[in-house]
Amino acid sequence: MKRKELFLNIEGILKANMFKKKGEVWNRTTNEIYKWVIDFQKGKSASKDKFDMTVNVGVYMSGTKKLLFNIESDFAIGPDCFFRARPRFFGLSHEWWDFDLNIDNSSQITEIESLLNEKIFPFLNNNKNYDSLISFLPIEKWEKNSNFHSELLRVGVGYYIVGNIDRARATLQIVLDGGTIWTKKAQDVLNLIKH
Repeated sequence: MKRKELFLNIEGILKANMFKKKGEVWNRTTNEIYKWVIDFQKGKSASKDKFDMTVNVGVYMSGTKKLLFNIESDFAIGPDCFFRARPRFFGLSHEWWDFDLNIDNSSQITEIESLLNEKIFPFLNNNKNYDSLISFLPIEKWEKNSNFHSELLRVGVGYYIVGNIDRARATLQIVLDGGTIWTKKAQDVLNLIKH
C-alpha cells in the first residue's frame, strides 16, 4: 500500500470539514480572523515503508505573517500559530503512531480519525475566541523554553489583531525587555499600536 492510499479516509474527513491542503498541512478559514491548522508531521523513517507520524493542531490569526515578517501569504503552518497542540493535549497517552506500509495500519488510521472527529474538531468549535484559546496555553512552561519570546510575540500580536491593545502592549513589552532576536519585531508592532 502506498502512503497516499493509507490516508485517503483522513483526507476525506478534512475535506468534508472544509480544510484545504498544501503539502502535509491543512488549513480551514473559520472567519475573517481565525484559521485552523492541522499538520501531519512525519518523524524518523526506519525505511521507505516504515515511518512514524503525529498530528499537530494549531490556530492561526490572519495577518500575523504580514505583521511579523511582511509575508502576504496567509496559508499557515504550525510555527505560525499562536495556539499549538499535539495528541496528548486532547487526552491521548501517546503523540506518535508507527506505520508500516507492508502490514495493516487500520487501527492507527481509526485512532487518528477518532481524534479528529471526537476531540480536535469539538475543541476547536467550542473555543472560537482569543481569550478562550489563550487560557489553554502553558505560558508558565514557556519561561523555561528557548522559544519563550517568539511564542509570547505571537500572543502579543494576537491581542493586537483582536483589538485588546492594553494586553498587546503588556505582552509585547515582555518580549521587548527580553533582549532577544525578537526584540525588533516586538518594537515594530508596538510602534504600530502608537500610531
